[in-house]
Amino acid sequence: MRKAEKNPRAENPKYIVLVSGVHAKCGRRIDAADPSLTSKRALAQWVRKFADTGRLELQTLVCSGCRTHIQPTHLLVGEVLPFKVRAIVSLTEVERFNPSEWPDLPS
Repeated sequence: MRKAEKNPRAENPKYIVLVSGVHAKCGRRIDAADPSLTSKRALAQWVRKFADTGRLELQTLVCSGCRTHIQPTHLLVGEVLPFKVRAIVSLTEVERFNPSEWPDLPS
């Protein structure tokens, strides 16, 4: 039987978009990486779509305590390098995010 091949891009992403928020009901802080935004192409497409629509498409977060879905309030974009992650967009409020302020974002 043939062993299933692993996707090297999924294991070694070039970029990472972290979203976070605090669930007001529980007070839990929730952080998650968006698995769909790990390539330069996907990130550039995400930035262009935001420029066109004015709306950021981010995954919703799920509170582990009560399974409630909440919207992220902050995001961070990093470039994955050997042995470190370089912040391209430092921790920023979602509502204040403006791609033109971050020249290292792929476009």
